[in-house]
Amino acid sequence: MMNEDPLEIWKQESEWFERNDLDPELRKEAFSKIFSYFPVSCKLLEVGCGTGYNLVTLRNLGFNKVVGVEPNLMAREIGMEKNHVPIVPGDCFYLIFGDNSFDVVFTAGVLMHVGGFKLAQAFSELLRVTNNYLLIIEYYNPVTEEIVHNGRYNFLWKRDYGKYMQDTTLIDGGFLGKDMGFDNAHWWLWRKLR
Repeated sequence: MMNEDPLEIWKQESEWFERNDLDPELRKEAFSKIFSYFPVSCKLLEVGCGTGYNLVTLRNLGFNKVVGVEPNLMAREIGMEKNHVPIVPGDCFYLIFGDNSFDVVFTAGVLMHVGGFKLAQAFSELLRVTNNYLLIIEYYNPVTEEIVHNGRYNFLWKRDYGKYMQDTTLIDGGFLGKDMGFDNAHWWLWRKLR
């Protein structure tokens, strides 16, 4: 069985974002509910945005200050050309933005691929660049368990993200089914404590 760095795999492969290049309208109902906490004038950052379809959904809902971060060059190029959203290089371990740069920072299907001690590093970086909220949307039930994925170890986990959320308070959360454009995901919204 292989034990590879998931980030290096995401930087090189295209199959995952081609398979997950969704119609932005699929998630409109879910995002209308989740993002109703925020004024449309707020600044949003999606970390691990792929080709930017979530950002298009948010832009269609009236959020015009959206930026994505993506480690895969091909996904960034497709996203900027096809979806016309700003996407910069980076990952959840290193973001080029200053402290407190965004009102809301979010991930969708990213942190389930971050292993062990690196997860604490990722949360620290995500919390560093938000001045208020962190939204996490992840697949699989929130119990801690590693999953062997296509013969790979150190690649996919089920877990409870709450224990990683230092200096925050949980505001809301819920379940997102296939009818809302997600493949049975959970979401959590935390407010950063000052």
